[in-house]
Amino acid sequence: MLDSREAICKSCENRSTAEWISALYDLMDDNVKGTAALVKKHSGDMLIKSGERCEAVYFLLKGTAKIYKELPDGILYEIASVRAPCLMGETEAITDEELSRGTVCAESEETQLIYMPKEVFLHWLHSSNKALFSITQLIINKNFSQQNKDRAMLFSHGYQRLAYRLLSYYEDMGGRGKVCLNIPRERLSEDTGLNIRSISRALNRLEEQGLITRQGRLIVVDGEQADKMKLSVYSELNEQKRQL
Repeated sequence: MLDSREAICKSCENRSTAEWISALYDLMDDNVKGTAALVKKHSGDMLIKSGERCEAVYFLLKGTAKIYKELPDGILYEIASVRAPCLMGETEAITDEELSRGTVCAESEETQLIYMPKEVFLHWLHSSNKALFSITQLIINKNFSQQNKDRAMLFSHGYQRLAYRLLSYYEDMGGRGKVCLNIPRERLSEDTGLNIRSISRALNRLEEQGLITRQGRLIVVDGEQADKMKLSVYSELNEQKRQL
C-alpha cells in the first residue's frame, strides 16, 4: 500500500521529482494506492530481467538505474543509465509484451521507487483519461528526446558521431566530474553504425585531441573533456545546418 503523498515526496531525489510524482499521485484511485508500494532497492538489485514475464511498472523517484541488453551468448551490456524521475517497464505493459526486452538494475545504493503491478497499471490507464494522457505525455517526451539525439547524430562524420554518443553516455551517468565508460566495441558499433575498425580509428582521434582518456578498455571522460567535446560536436552540426 502506498504511503501518503507527503511521505512519498520526501523519498524523492529533488523538488522537480516530487512535483512529478505528486501530480501522478493525485490521479491514482484507491485501488491503485492500495496495491502499489514504495520500495527501496540497493546497488545491483534487479528490477526487471530480460526474457522473464513482465509483471510490474516502476516509477523511479530517487537514484539511478542501469538498463542492459542481453547478447546471444548471454552476456549483458549496458545500454543506458537513467536518473529519477523516470518510468520503467511501461512499454512492455502497454504493448502487452509477454516477456521483458531488457534487464534493469538499481545503480544507486539507495534507490527509491514505486512498484505498480502491470495489471493495476493497465486498469488505471483504462479507467482514467487524465492518467492515460499524463503517461502518454511522459512516453512521447522520452521518445522525442531520443529521436532528436539520433537525428543529430545521423548527419555527423564518423568520429563526431562517436563523440556525440559518448556525450550521451556521459550525460546519462550524471554529466558531472570524471566518468569511466566500460562499453564494448560491439555496442559502440551498434549505437553509431560504424564498423569496429572505424570505432578504433575514431577513438584514437578523440584521444589524440585530448577529448577522452583510455585506461585499458575503459574510456574516461572528465568535465573539461566533455565541455570540449560538446563544443566540437555542436560546432560541426551548426556548420552542417548552414550548408543545407
